[in-house]
Amino acid sequence: MVHHLAERVDPDCVETEKEVGAAVFDVVVTCGGLQGLVVEVETLYGTGTVVHKLVETVKRACMRKLVETVERAGVRKMWIVVPNPQAVIYLPLLLRTRRELRKEHDVEFYTLDVTSRGLVRLADVATMLVKKWKETTEGAEEGR
Repeated sequence: MVHHLAERVDPDCVETEKEVGAAVFDVVVTCGGLQGLVVEVETLYGTGTVVHKLVETVKRACMRKLVETVERAGVRKMWIVVPNPQAVIYLPLLLRTRRELRKEHDVEFYTLDVTSRGLVRLADVATMLVKKWKETTEGAEEGR
């Protein structure tokens, strides 16, 4: 993930485990075109429901806007990165959660793109899966 960001901004602008006020963020972009971006990696393991954990992650990041810090810039955008197995298992739920969160927050959900070693939006993963499913079912029907 840091590699993905380093292709878009100076690597010196990417900080990991960044403490801002009472919060610690997985990745924060501190300068360049993505300044103010916070990236949180969510495994979706632990206590509480999946949706509850995602909403709490976004709210924690948005609290940064309320905290005066030396860095003076608040969270402008947030990416939540979900590991591939959980992304596929929870895809419909994650997409619904994304839609609800985007009503109030500039947030996007990603997973790892194993072919490019970068990130891919979950909405794009859903599109690819639907396309593959249609190709597979159409091929099966032709074989009858």
